Amino acid sequence: MANLQHEFSEGDVRDLFSAHGQVDSVAIIRDHDTRRSKDLAFVEMPISIQAKAAIKALDGLKFQQPTRTLTVNEARPRQSQNVSDGAHPPSARVNRPKPLKHGGVYRR
Repeated sequence: MANLQHEFSEGDVRDLFSAHGQVDSVAIIRDHDTRRSKDLAFVEMPISIQAKAAIKALDGLKFQQPTRTLTVNEARPRQSQNVSDGAHPPSARVNRPKPLKHGGVYRR
């Protein structure tokens, strides 16, 4: 779910979704430094038909002050990065020779 109000807790999100079925887990994504919500949450529901009912009921729900419209949909796998300029994606490891204690370089 996206466009979540900053004040929402995991309990608030659980309450919204549990009206439509069993909720296994709720995770609100937070900024690493400030711990403030990034307006995004992931909710796991074990029964597919209940999850679809929750998505249908909650997607587009409006909240006031500030006015926000929730976006609720099924999570999709992350898209792989298309690297066409020869650069490495941020998660890729670059194999470099390891320096040795005596100042030389280990070569494979």
